[in-house]
Amino acid sequence: WRVQQELHCLTRSRNRRTSGNVSNSIRQIACASISRHVSLEHLLRSQCCDQLDRVVIGVDSVTWARHLLDHPEIVRDRRVIDLASGSGLVGIAAMKAGAAHVLAADIDGFAVTAIALNATGNDVTLDITADDLLAAVPPDCDVILVGDLFYEKSLAERVYAWLRRADARGVTVLIGDPGRSYLPREKLEKLAEY
Repeated sequence: WRVQQELHCLTRSRNRRTSGNVSNSIRQIACASISRHVSLEHLLRSQCCDQLDRVVIGVDSVTWARHLLDHPEIVRDRRVIDLASGSGLVGIAAMKAGAAHVLAADIDGFAVTAIALNATGNDVTLDITADDLLAAVPPDCDVILVGDLFYEKSLAERVYAWLRRADARGVTVLIGDPGRSYLPREKLEKLAEY
């Protein structure tokens, strides 16, 4: 059984420092170096958990975290937004990979609590917001990391429009997606596949 995860960037924001096609099984993606807590709501949604202290929120988060730890140049000394952060795993990995600053954003209050617990548990400092970032101009940053946000048509359109505004300002936009039908693949460049 194989799980496919693709990492993309907006075509105009090519990050040439990140390249290659990598193919691994899901078991090889896990980030053992980062411990994580999850909200009860996320735990109940998760289909990939075998025991509470080893919960995987989603393939996209684990893939992003592993990719950042393997390619720290993506975030090193840069200001990063982890959009729809969930457990905070991606933002934590970005900080461990050398990001100058991370804003972990999720509109789910349970996720915000989990992000704070995980940041503390991993000795990482990052900013956390429950604000709907899509309702405003993208904040000043260098990199936006997006997980699984293309699962619903109206949300996908809203996310993509917001990301295009960030891209137009020179922000590097990177998207991790498990193959959702509303991901605008024709407007993206595939950087890696796990």
